[in-house]
Amino acid sequence: CLLSLDNDSKLYSLSLCSKLRSKGLVCEMDYVNNSLKPQFKLSDRVNSKYIIVIGETERENKVAKIKNTLTGEQQDIDLDNLDNIINYIKENR
Repeated sequence: CLLSLDNDSKLYSLSLCSKLRSKGLVCEMDYVNNSLKPQFKLSDRVNSKYIIVIGETERENKVAKIKNTLTGEQQDIDLDNLDNIINYIKENR
């Protein structure tokens, strides 16, 4: 599940989500809300195993934390390298 902190991050997340879907991954995001509470509720509702929060800092640095919701483990992930994201998710299923 991708969570975004502002409108620019929402557009960035939408693009990233589309790319992940094109690679065969299920990707969810809240298209309406910018506040985190409803976005976390969506993540809970769809039983998301992974959460990536994207804000201005993450967009600028092209790095975000991916959190495994089952273990609480977090790891930095390169947002420009889809293969890194896909491999991390596949390796930690």
